[in-house]
Amino acid sequence: MADPISSMAETFNSQTGLSQLFDSALFNISNSEQLWKLLFFIVFVLIVAKLGIWVLNKIIERALTQGKAIDKRLKVDQFKLKTTQKIMRYFVWFIALIVILQNIGIEVTALVAALGIGGIAIAFGAQETIANIIAGFVLMADKPFKIGDRIALGAKGTQTLDQAISIGGDNWGDIIDIGLRSTKVKTANNVVVIIPNAEFTKRDIWNFSLYDPRIRLVLNVNIAYESNQQIAKKILLELCKEDPRILKEPSPDVLFRGFGDNGVHLSSRFWIKEAKDAQEMTSQMYEKIKQEFDAYGIEIPYPRRQIINDKEFRAEFSAKRKQTKIKHEQQEKKELMPVSQFK
Repeated sequence: MADPISSMAETFNSQTGLSQLFDSALFNISNSEQLWKLLFFIVFVLIVAKLGIWVLNKIIERALTQGKAIDKRLKVDQFKLKTTQKIMRYFVWFIALIVILQNIGIEVTALVAALGIGGIAIAFGAQETIANIIAGFVLMADKPFKIGDRIALGAKGTQTLDQAISIGGDNWGDIIDIGLRSTKVKTANNVVVIIPNAEFTKRDIWNFSLYDPRIRLVLNVNIAYESNQQIAKKILLELCKEDPRILKEPSPDVLFRGFGDNGVHLSSRFWIKEAKDAQEMTSQMYEKIKQEFDAYGIEIPYPRRQIINDKEFRAEFSAKRKQTKIKHEQQEKKELMPVSQFK
């Protein structure tokens, strides 16, 4: 078998390679009959390739979905399906091209070798694209999300669950397409954001619907120390029971979280059916809480600061210090008095 490098060199040699190229059937068509035969053969190969791709796509789809219709609600890895179909499609077209070139008399051994060397050069110039493609295969293996999942993206290690729910904007949306190089996310603002796959390895991914679309919301409220805490707790529980979007199981509850500088900290916790409703539910519940607290006289405290006049403080401090000194002197005198004087 000839060395691919040597074959490539011969192809680009003016005396051997180019002469073989010009001697091929492509450059030696003498009549219209030969032209029509060549065109018919090329069209036939392309049709067979197209048909082969269609058959392979059906086989792959049936193997990965077990004969079920593809739907975003099913546990179907559509990214793996699409990636496998793309790879097979490129492979079939490559084989078809090789068959056509071989039939018209063009040596393909050197062409394949040239593509290999050219691929190395391209790899150095397209490192970012290659990194995204590799990340695509990593996503296919790890499966952090699928089409239809609601996700949020945040900086690595700097985001909490509450922040992930409340950020909104272009970091919160639904997966609508997963490609080999990039992933498309449709945000809550109805904007499609195209994110390179390598970006998912650099950021935290919050998936709110991978296994269970339900999500628990926690609303933190503060009430003044003077307000009735038991009434406030009942109000929060009743609001959860009245809203049909809040699940009965697990049942809502209210926690006393501690004492603050200006009031008592309470937390209302409840579950909803869909993570995509989290922002709207949070806003509406806070609005209802404010209305009910106002109606029952539950005060929501605001930060308070006590300002002390420096001169008055010094005078008051000096007077208290003088009184303390007098008391200490009187105590010392009593301790020094003879016991007989107390009889």
